[in-house]
Amino acid sequence: MKYGVKEFNTVVFESLKKTDLPFALLTEFPLINNEDNLIKEDIIRILKESGIGIPAYYNEIEYTVNGKVGKYNRSRSGCFFCFFQKKIEWVWLYEQNPAKFFQAMAYEKDGYTWMKDEKLEELIAPNRLNEIKEKFLIQQKDSKENRTTLKLDFDDQEGCAACFI
Repeated sequence: MKYGVKEFNTVVFESLKKTDLPFALLTEFPLINNEDNLIKEDIIRILKESGIGIPAYYNEIEYTVNGKVGKYNRSRSGCFFCFFQKKIEWVWLYEQNPAKFFQAMAYEKDGYTWMKDEKLEELIAPNRLNEIKEKFLIQQKDSKENRTTLKLDFDDQEGCAACFI
């Protein structure tokens, strides 16, 4: 069955009511009946035009690795502990806000890690940082050639309900 925007919003809202999330306490949500089909460029434009602006962590910052220049930024949220961060975003956090990075790293204990295949302390080894940056440069080049984007990317994998809403 294919849902329209309103129906999809209703299904998601009803499913959130069955969780322990704060949304479960709401009896109504003002955007349920929204039928606008906004894309990320629309959201950015609306935020900029309204004077609210976009959070600074979405602004691309240049980095250099092995003489090559790339750009990185957050793609989803500003949550320093987001499970859905890409490795390049963990690098961004380490380089742009080390206090928050080390706060996230402190939670990694007793076998608990943010990523299934790597601990944050392993990720920040100099050679590993360069590896991640180089891989991201290749992904950026490929995305430009294929006319896709790596920014504000909510579609490539499932995210948490807070980011969805």
